[in-house]
Amino acid sequence: MQVPNSLSTSSSRLEDCLPRPSEHLSLESLDERDSAAAHHSGPRRSSRSRVAPTWLKDFIQPKPHKLQSDPSSSQSHSLHSAAVYPLLQPTDLSHLSHDFVASLISVMHIPEPHTYSQAKDSTEWVVAMEAELQALETNGTWSLTTLPPHTKPLSSKWVYRVKFRPDGSIERYKARLVIREFQQVKDKDYKHIFSPVAKLTTVRVFIALATARGWPLHQLDINNAFLHGFIDEDVYMLPPEGYTKALPGQVCKLERSLYGLKQASR
Repeated sequence: MQVPNSLSTSSSRLEDCLPRPSEHLSLESLDERDSAAAHHSGPRRSSRSRVAPTWLKDFIQPKPHKLQSDPSSSQSHSLHSAAVYPLLQPTDLSHLSHDFVASLISVMHIPEPHTYSQAKDSTEWVVAMEAELQALETNGTWSLTTLPPHTKPLSSKWVYRVKFRPDGSIERYKARLVIREFQQVKDKDYKHIFSPVAKLTTVRVFIALATARGWPLHQLDINNAFLHGFIDEDVYMLPPEGYTKALPGQVCKLERSLYGLKQASR
């Protein structure tokens, strides 16, 4: 019986791959082969030259700088970065005054909490949250009640910001209660959404009229002015974190607008 050529060829290739009896593999040769394979197994760096995208030619780009290898060098503020293209370098502020740079560095160094659990242990943020809750209660933003059946209350979160003076010193700690509007259902929690704003042309007409008539102009700031609008829909909110006046099972029924509400700016 004659063996096909394809089978004979494959068997010959298999014999070539198998070690011959005369060849003896030592442990040293195996270790050298493994170390060589491990040495060449890493990713190879590309030898192509890197060119910035063409759409960046219209922008001012900071030049990449080499970081100091001296471990004793001081890099205490956020102007130094390990990024290849940092957003800000010390040379970018060389034309500014020393007081402005010092205030900028102090602003960048003061952290702001992102959650209630991070802020509840700080006296400044606790006072800020209590002041915000007191302002909301004085304004009559909500009333405590039980949740009606087949109704899902909305949740809220705290947003924390540090307000600075022009010299970089801290003016006050601001805590703002924001409702999670993405949980609202259309035609159930809200119907009409619009934001009445004043056009710049209207402001110019008022200024021109006051100038022509010789009238004095005054500017004032009203605390929580955004929260004076009433809402027509029945919107219920879970008691905010840190609010202890609500009994178990009670929710806050919104009587006025709250930050983040879809119909807040009506």
